[in-house]
Amino acid sequence: MPSMKENEVIVIHKNKCFECGSTENIQNHHVIPKSKGGTKRIPLCIKCHGKVHNKNLVKFHALAKIGREQAIENGVKMGRPKNSKETFEIFMNKPKNQKILGLLKEGWTIRRIAKKLNCSNKTIIKVRRGNEI
Repeated sequence: MPSMKENEVIVIHKNKCFECGSTENIQNHHVIPKSKGGTKRIPLCIKCHGKVHNKNLVKFHALAKIGREQAIENGVKMGRPKNSKETFEIFMNKPKNQKILGLLKEGWTIRRIAKKLNCSNKTIIKVRRGNEI
C-alpha cells in the first residue's frame, strides 16, 4: 500500500479488499477487536484477512466445503428439512439448552456461556427468553 501524504483521504470501497484490491470473497475485518469495543471494519479478501490473523482461511473454507460434500455423499443429512419447524418445547429440552439454562441460573454471562459451550449468543438469548415465559 502506498504511503499516505498529509491530508490524503483513503476511499474504502465496501466490496473491494482494502489491501490488494480484490473483489472476491470479501469479509469485514474489525480494525480494533469487537471484544475490545471496536466498531470500525475494513473490507479484506479472504487471503488478506487470513494474513491479518496469521491463518490460512482459504484452506479452512475449502476443507470445510469438502467435508460437507463428503458427509452428504455418505448419507449424512445436513440441517433440518425445508419448511420443517422445531417446537419450542423440543428446543428447550435439548441437553445443550438445559446446560445453558443451568449456567444462566448460576449467573454466567452470555459471552462466557457461548465460549464454554461453543454456541451462539442468539441461542442463549432464546433460552433465557424461553425461561421467562
